[in-house]
Amino acid sequence: MKSSLQTLAVRVVVILLGLGAGVMNARWLGPRGVGILALLLLVKYITFRFGNLGFGSAIAFYTARKAFSTARIARVVFSTGAIASVFGGLAVLLVWQRGFSPWQDITPHLFYLGLAAIPFTFFNNFLGRLLSGQLRITEMNAADLITAAANAVFVAVLVVALETGVAGAIISALISDVVTLLYLASRLRKRDATAESTPAMRDRNELVGQLWRYGRWNYLLMITNFLSEELPLILLKSFSENNAQVGLFSKARGLGRYFRVVTLPVSQVLFPFTAASNAEEATRRTQVLCRNSLPIMVLVTGLLAACVKKVILILYGGEFLPAAAIFYALAPGVVLYPILQFSEVHVAASGHPRPVFFASFCTFLAAVVSCWWLIPRYDAIGAGLSVSVTCAVGALLRLLVFSRITGTSVSTMLIPRKGDWMYYQRIWKTVASTVSRT
Repeated sequence: MKSSLQTLAVRVVVILLGLGAGVMNARWLGPRGVGILALLLLVKYITFRFGNLGFGSAIAFYTARKAFSTARIARVVFSTGAIASVFGGLAVLLVWQRGFSPWQDITPHLFYLGLAAIPFTFFNNFLGRLLSGQLRITEMNAADLITAAANAVFVAVLVVALETGVAGAIISALISDVVTLLYLASRLRKRDATAESTPAMRDRNELVGQLWRYGRWNYLLMITNFLSEELPLILLKSFSENNAQVGLFSKARGLGRYFRVVTLPVSQVLFPFTAASNAEEATRRTQVLCRNSLPIMVLVTGLLAACVKKVILILYGGEFLPAAAIFYALAPGVVLYPILQFSEVHVAASGHPRPVFFASFCTFLAAVVSCWWLIPRYDAIGAGLSVSVTCAVGALLRLLVFSRITGTSVSTMLIPRKGDWMYYQRIWKTVASTVSRT
């Protein structure tokens, strides 16, 4: 409980820092510059998703099960991350100026800056997963804070003070990745208790094979999830060829993603705890999270929707006001996202990645159809609508998979129960005791 509250508090600070950086980028870059920045950040994200081989989730899973030592997995982290970065960077470089590429009109110096961030994305994710598997939540939270703070500071210096434009924004993101890697590397323990009880593996290839056997389904899962989320942005760029439209969609989607302030950190904690818990306890925990997230998300999303125009005007300026209509279109997807995420993490952490992959693949097909139908007709608003359609299909399919794996009904995931109040009482008592001590 304390780790969850700490993670939530950190996530709030991270969101505020990210909001500050986003406001500065919007004010100094405008919709077109924000669109170019979103496409540049897509370089490292898409390379990582296709090149990580599912090792991140496998590292967290086997570390939580105490299957190998920190020193052994750290060697795999850096060697595998370096190899994947090289091949991934070459692949992106080959498609850069092709007719179907979303980066075809990005200038070389900006594109190369986007490429430079690729290895740090691999290393930071793998090391973060290692800490997650060891339940070292404080260090994970510190890494998130460092990333957000460093990015906000350098955006203020490079974009605002020195007026270096999009180049300054992407350099700020790159510097924050480097600083985070230095911190995570310093947190590695040279010796740990796991090392004493782990049977020695014959060679590195055996360990890599073990990680791949577990992670291959999660690898496919992450690719399909990533494509489902990023397809609206990619196809919006392809259909409209307008970076300003991409920037408006990026900001509207960004507002919705701020509501992941709870969902993502809780998911990070949920994975290792589910992997280390008995089936009954883990199932009950996920059910409580899902059925209570729905009314909360309806409330907070509705409140933002009621005043989103004023929020956009105050934060980003009048140029971004068209993003309000895009936010209305994607709001249902914002509401349903926590259910999708919690149920998916539970099934994957329980050692059943295959069925949730098939659900994810079907969700991706729904994303393809909705994007292809809606975006050419309604531009950025169509991209927002496709987000809602994709999340609705994805949430329904994952609920069905969860129900099948756990043997519980879908209603236990959707309808709040009277007994859930005891969890809120525990949270309140923990918060009250923390406040009283300070």
